[in-house]
Amino acid sequence: MFDNWSDAEVLALVEDSHRQAAMVMARKLAAIAELLERRIEEELAVEADVRSMITGFRRTTSEVSAAMKMTPARARTLVGQAEALHTRLPAVGALLAAGEVDFDTVELVLSRTDLVEEDLIARVDASVAEQLRRWQSWSRAQLIIAVDQAVTLVDAEAAKKRRVAAYDDRNVTVTTGLDGMAVVRIKISATEGAATDAQLSALAKAVCAGDPRSLKQRRADAFVAMKDGHILTCRCANPDCSMRVGGLADPADAVGDAAEPGTAEPCTTEPGTAATPATPETPATPETPGTSVGPVPPAFRPGPQVVVNVIASADTVNGASEAPGYLCGFGVIDAALVRELAREATRRLVEHPGFDPGQALTYRPSAALARYIRCRDLTCRFPGCTVPAARCDIDHTEPFNHDDPASGGLTV
Repeated sequence: MFDNWSDAEVLALVEDSHRQAAMVMARKLAAIAELLERRIEEELAVEADVRSMITGFRRTTSEVSAAMKMTPARARTLVGQAEALHTRLPAVGALLAAGEVDFDTVELVLSRTDLVEEDLIARVDASVAEQLRRWQSWSRAQLIIAVDQAVTLVDAEAAKKRRVAAYDDRNVTVTTGLDGMAVVRIKISATEGAATDAQLSALAKAVCAGDPRSLKQRRADAFVAMKDGHILTCRCANPDCSMRVGGLADPADAVGDAAEPGTAEPCTTEPGTAATPATPETPATPETPGTSVGPVPPAFRPGPQVVVNVIASADTVNGASEAPGYLCGFGVIDAALVRELAREATRRLVEHPGFDPGQALTYRPSAALARYIRCRDLTCRFPGCTVPAARCDIDHTEPFNHDDPASGGLTV
């Protein structure tokens, strides 16, 4: 089929097929929404006692299930999505119809906005659609951030109430796994989770390079050690290894090029706007970091301090705006939580450093420019990549000319 096709033509077909699939999905959802509307009109036309027996939604679900040969449960979901896209998110639906976004993207937007009140959903729809038009290489994590920001911005008070209610549901569950294993699930606040994640990484990196365990395995062992009030020890074969009696990793290794241990580093994505990061309300340090072999010697207390970064505008921190903040690596947080965290945080103003003619001709960006870029982008810019920007290399969108820097690829 493709014997006489060039690579460019094959790739163009892939791209066009992807766009056409989105457009076909939009037509299908539009048809389902139209069918639902007709069935609801028919439902309302009959007497109430008959109407209660089979609703328009149920009829539509049954018909779609039969026509598409899918389970009733899946058909019910699809009908609900078609209705929501038609009545609540028409701007996002228009992008799907034009092939500018795929259904995976639309499905995620639908799921993240299903609790938005009817009088606010139009603003969320317009905001999300505008952002999707500007950037088409969103990863799932980046899309979640964008949608959650839009939702939180238009309904800040509700976002705060949802967070407070969710915190009341914190819990720990332990379930039986396969092959002698167990699964532990802990639901805690995002800031506590960020601190715990960084602490486990710091403890896991305390051992020497000869430790045979993977990082994932060491993090699991560090969790068990912390639970028991012990410190994580190295399992290398070297009897003289100092880490065999315990040790702590450099906290900066666990969180990238952050601020001083135990502080939070602020960032902003808008030039000239201050941003304020924050640490949790209490120091991000376990009282008894652990070892797998015994109690914690006093010399090893306290455990590794870690950095938890929150990005927010100065207006949010000062109470002049309800724009949400961003907890690095975890997602959007409401403005009230930003201000709560900022009270005890170390703050750093992050703004575009401006144009420096001398710096523009050097290959390596200045620390200020690198910090601004990472705070602006949050994650890797490669399409679909979700690696945090703090762990990414920075390079030029236009190749830097090492022989003649002034000819292009300026470091700005």
